[in-house]
This record gives sequence, structure tokens and C-alpha cells, in this order.
Amino acid sequence: MADGSAIDTSSLGSHSFTVTSTDAVGNTSSKTVHYTVVAVGAPDLRITKSSNPAYARPGDTLSFTLVAENAGTEDAENVVITDPLPAGLTFVSASAPCQFNSGTVTCEIGTLAGGQHKTYTVTTTVDDWGDADESADHLLDVQRNEVQVDLEAGQTRTLEVSCPAGYLAVDGSLRVDHVDQGTGDWTAPEVLESRAGSLSTWRATVRNTAHGQAQAKLFVVCVQKVTLADGTNRHEISLSAPVVLNDDVTAGRGEHLLECGPGEIAVQPGFSSDQAGNLVYSQPEGNGWKFIFDASADAHVSFSIACLKRQTTFEDGHTHDFRFERISTTVDVAPGTVNEAQLTCPDGSKGIVAGWDLDNGLFSLGNDPRPVTRAFKLYNPTDHTLGARLTLLCLGTRTAGEHLAAKHFANTAFITSSSVESDPDNNDSTVEVPAEDTDNHTPVVNDPDPDKPHPNNPIAKTIVVKGVSYSASGVTFTLKCSGACGGTAKLSTLAKIKVKDKKYSRGTVIGKRQYFIGKAGTKKVKLTLTGNGRRILRSGKAHRALLTVSGTAAKRVGIG
Repeated sequence: MADGSAIDTSSLGSHSFTVTSTDAVGNTSSKTVHYTVVAVGAPDLRITKSSNPAYARPGDTLSFTLVAENAGTEDAENVVITDPLPAGLTFVSASAPCQFNSGTVTCEIGTLAGGQHKTYTVTTTVDDWGDADESADHLLDVQRNEVQVDLEAGQTRTLEVSCPAGYLAVDGSLRVDHVDQGTGDWTAPEVLESRAGSLSTWRATVRNTAHGQAQAKLFVVCVQKVTLADGTNRHEISLSAPVVLNDDVTAGRGEHLLECGPGEIAVQPGFSSDQAGNLVYSQPEGNGWKFIFDASADAHVSFSIACLKRQTTFEDGHTHDFRFERISTTVDVAPGTVNEAQLTCPDGSKGIVAGWDLDNGLFSLGNDPRPVTRAFKLYNPTDHTLGARLTLLCLGTRTAGEHLAAKHFANTAFITSSSVESDPDNNDSTVEVPAEDTDNHTPVVNDPDPDKPHPNNPIAKTIVVKGVSYSASGVTFTLKCSGACGGTAKLSTLAKIKVKDKKYSRGTVIGKRQYFIGKAGTKKVKLTLTGNGRRILRSGKAHRALLTVSGTAAKRVGIG
């Protein structure tokens, strides 16, 4: 087209022209321009396609919704929708006037007025594929490890507990077991950090604000990285790198949410803070995890999770789903008491990740993975009853059966008309649907009716000391608790004693020993003698002593 020529707009439809230019040294270049001539107030067809469900399984009914719209102001004549179905889907039905022939759904709409839209539904089923063995499964192993934590008055300690070689850390907790009587309450040990230290360790930082000693235990829950061999193949477990959120918060409650992707589940929920606080809410949210931290002062906090794939890696052309179930319970804690509440997984599964939601004023003192049962330790320092909502994610010790790789159905629908449109570039719409023999894209929610009850096992309200025996090598007694109990037993003198010109004051410790009974019952405890205690017992000059059990029980006993 020569410079200055008019563009042809005399006829409707698509047109083009080419412009050629020559530079100062004689080089030429060309550009072709395409354009459409439409009548004023032309039609503008659009099509939108969606699917239900978003994820499908073999044998499922899969429906597609087609919405044809004329966004223009004039009628569109002879409108037709065509929808070629992808291989792997079987046609079932379609809204009138749509017809199916040779793999394609065709809907002859006719005239679609300006501003009008019409909706049609195409229903299909997802074909089966492959020959996966649904009866084949693999064994999973879950373990726990623990370390003892002893804290002097005012001491801060950071420590880690490791999984066995070849295992992944999925949860952990620091449980407060004892605070010396009269030196501080159960909240004196302040947990500043409890989170995964690596893929196979759990790390905690705790500060003892009591004026006496405190004891605690750090636990880690571990899942083996590779399924146990079944004679044919083994599959790996896929765990992501940590998903971390750092934030500077003001004093008071703050909410933080971390997400995992479809087909994943959150494990390793953990936190750290440079100021004391109370993690009052730590619970699953969709595929992720939600934290609510009540900071005592302005603080820098960090929250983290890892994302566990809900199926194994592929081996020999197939994979396996993990069997998850989340159970829950609600417990009440009486004023001024410490309670232990338990959640027990159904037969054939073990608890791997704990969650809690605490009433204002209630404190979590940690939890103990056993690992079929998870024992939550709760402290209510108020003068009224407080409640807690507890959850436990249970992992089946055997996987589900085999299933093959996912299929992805890309389905595109087209809309056409004999009328010239103002914008022909929006005349197709594609929806992609993954199909897989799994329900891994549905978040694991609480089971309102688990296979086993949730016992609520209170910590012992009565502790009885009986059956004391003694010798030069030590003192042994029988401890009877009405529920779970733990702490330190200590034997001390009731009066001043003189042994070989050395004077011992009243209250001199003869022997002591830490103890723990997980449920109501009895246990023999043998005290470890101190150097002073050995000398006093061998002298035979002490006839009676005071035996105290974590400050909750005391008894005068004969020792000579």
C-alpha cells in the first residue's frame, strides 16, 4: 500500500494491508497489518467452561458447564458450540439441543441476542486405566525419642533430640514435669522455641524463671523415610523444606497461617519467640496450619511447618496413598489443677501431629507421644473451669493399595457464528481436570466419631507413700498415685545430727530420685543417696526422716 492510501472499510469482515518502507541507503522492510471491519453495534461472542468436580477419580461423574454469552449489542446468528471430549472420558448426556457424535459435542444454539447468555451441561464419566493392585500395601514405621531437661534457677537451655537414622521428624514437644515447690508455678519454665531443628531433629529453648530447679522432657515423633520392604519394592516419603513465616508482633494475641499445596498435609508445626508467651492455638487449617501466639511483650516470632506429600514416591509405575485420620476431643480443666487428657488413635495407626485450642488463661505444659496415644498436659491457674479442644493426626501403619499415575484432561470448547464479531479472540475456553485414584486433594478434617474413645486421664490428685525400707545402700518405698504422676522424691533429716564431729543441720538431703508413673497405679522408687546421706545412714544416728514427693505428699518414715 502506497503512503497516504486509504484503508478499505467498505465491506464487513477481516482485511489486511502491507506497508513497505525504504531507508536512506535503499534497504526495504515490510509490515502486514490485519484488521476487522464490523458494523456499529456488532455482536461479541464469548464462551466460559468449568468442571465439577475439580479433581476426579476413575469411575467418577465429571460434568462440564458451558456458558455462551453475547457481550455485544447486536444479534449473533447461527451460533454453534463445539466441544471435542478428550480421550479417557465417556459421554453420558448433554443439555438440549446439544448432540454427541464422533467424540464431539455440538450445540446449535441459533440466534443469541445482544446481552443474552445460555448455559449447557455436558456429563461424562472418567474411564478406568491401568491394572494397579488395590490389595498391595506397604508397612510404615513410627518411632519417638526423648531427652531429659534439668534446669537450675534462672537458667536458659537450648537442646535437640534426634530421630533414629533414616527417619523424618514430624512433630515434637517440650513437656514440663516438675518445678520445685514454693519456687514458682507450672508456668515458670518458659518455652521460647519448639520446632524442627532439621528434617530429623526437634529443637527447644526453655528458660526457668523459678527460684528453684525445674525438670522437663523434650520429645520428637519420627516416621521412617522409606516404607518397609514387602519383597518387591519400596517407596519413599516426601517432606518439603520448612515453610517459615517471620514477624514482629506487639504484645497480645496474633494470628499466623501457613499453607501447604494440594495433595499435601502440614506436619512439624513449630514456633520461636524472643519474648515469653503462650501458644494458645496450634491447629490444622485446610492443608496448612494456624497459630495464635499470645506474646507477653513486643516480640520477634517465627512459625514453621513442613509439607508432607500424602502419597509415596512412584516406583514400578505406581504409588500408594497414606491413610490419615484426624481425631479430636474437648476437655475441661478444673480451677487450680493440672490435667492430662489423652487422644488414642484407632487400631492400625499411630499419632504423629498434635494440635490444641485453649481457653483464655489455660496453659499447655506440653504433650507426650506414646505414640498410639498422645497425652496432653494442661494447667489451669484460674479460679474457674477452662476448656481445651485437642486434635491428633493419626497415620495408618500400612499404606493404601497401588494406584497409577494421574491423568490430566484438557478440554476446550469453541463458539462460532455466521455474524461478524467485534472481538473473535474470546471464542474458546479450556478447563484442565486432574484425575487420580486418590482423595488426597481433600483436606483431612476431624473425625466426629473415631473408632476409639478419648479417655481423659487426670493427673493424680492423691499420692500415697507406703512400704518404706532402708539399708546402708539406700532407701526404697512404694508410691501409689490416683492418676499420672511425676516429679522428684526427696528424703531429708528431721533434726540436727552429729557424725564423727561433723554436724548436719535439719533438712539435710539424704537421698532423692526423679519418678514418673504414666497412669493410676503403684511403683517402687529407690532413692539415690547423697554423700551426706550415706554417712548419716551408716552412723545409725538418724532414726526418722521426712520423705516428700514433689511437694504434694510428705511422710515421716523410720530409717534406723
